[in-house]
Amino acid sequence: MTTPASVFAPAGSDAVQRALVGRMLAEPGSISEAAATLLPEDLPGPLAVVYTSVLAVYAAGQPVDPIAVGVHLHRRGRLAEVGGTAYLIELVDAGTRPAAPDLPASPWFDQPSEASCPGTSQPELEEVWAKVISGFIYDENPNDEHRLALTSATVMCRIADTVLICVASEKDMDRFQRLWRERLLVMVKQQLPTVRELVVTVDDGKGDI
Repeated sequence: MTTPASVFAPAGSDAVQRALVGRMLAEPGSISEAAATLLPEDLPGPLAVVYTSVLAVYAAGQPVDPIAVGVHLHRRGRLAEVGGTAYLIELVDAGTRPAAPDLPASPWFDQPSEASCPGTSQPELEEVWAKVISGFIYDENPNDEHRLALTSATVMCRIADTVLICVASEKDMDRFQRLWRERLLVMVKQQLPTVRELVVTVDDGKGDI
């Protein structure tokens, strides 16, 4: 089967490699085909790091998408190394551009892309999250256990219109999902209007993938 990348770039070029990895992020069904012929050492630095994370998430049996790969990179301290979430979005764009007619439509680009969303630096994102948590605690006056869960949660990064939140345990994640996520999302959107979703993940320090 002809890959989308071959439609617009010569084989072996950087553009082809970026499109192949981007297609894996946008269309996980292409991973096994690409992995059969592509090795990490075939790719330049940041692209090889992302490709290795894609394969790790896929091998763990987890859904592969920019968020899952972003979490994997963040947990290993390598997200900034590859260029942050903007680089992941650029890769998806390379793998889903209109010149690739046989690639299924990606739900990531039914949403505003990074280019159409105002950029949010990590310090700005952390400042917004600190204000949101402080305001939420002031309004809700939670008990000590809930207060600890809220103040322990950290903001990992933003990918397009999704903000990733990291909590310490499955119990805390359940609380966020059942009790707080919708209200916190409203408060985040008051500061960052183009954000549409909060995704909560657990980081227990065990390096699960």
